[in-house]
Amino acid sequence: MTASILDESSVVWSENLGTDPEQNNSSKQRIFTALRRWQGQVEIVLHRSYLCGEETRKLGTHTTTQAADLLKSHRTWEGTFDSRGQLLIEETVDDLSPLCRKTAYIGMDENGNLALFDGPPGKENIIRTFFQLDVETLETNLTEDRLHELAHGIRVSDRDEYNSVISTFSDFAKFKSQQAIQTEEQGNEH
Repeated sequence: MTASILDESSVVWSENLGTDPEQNNSSKQRIFTALRRWQGQVEIVLHRSYLCGEETRKLGTHTTTQAADLLKSHRTWEGTFDSRGQLLIEETVDDLSPLCRKTAYIGMDENGNLALFDGPPGKENIIRTFFQLDVETLETNLTEDRLHELAHGIRVSDRDEYNSVISTFSDFAKFKSQQAIQTEEQGNEH
């Protein structure tokens, strides 16, 4: 049965390429069309991507009408069918995952990068690297306590703390991003 919904959705997607460019580009519209055409059950899997972390959970088997209603009630969700015919729903959450809320630290790795760690900073538990720090500038501008805190990790348990720590240490980034350089150059032209 699951292979049939995938085959059916592929056919529906190619048949429904009409003259409306907005409709043609809407992956959500394609999913709705496939679900309308398919009569039966579909397994739904929700994948959430957070600023830090991700989670996947099965939402169970639903009728196609229930699946469409679920997608309609969550406008930011995007769906696709996988090779087994499951409806994979993607959600991006502008926050830390529940697990990261419990274990996330931001600190400096052994190469002088500002990084996100699962637990206190260590070589094996880097989740994400943000940017290279200018260690010399850090050492001359920060107190010993603040340097010690950075070396041992700054505990972050929500989005605001996460953003605040990154923002604070972005002033000590070794290399400015290309966008920041362009913004500065444009500001100097006026």
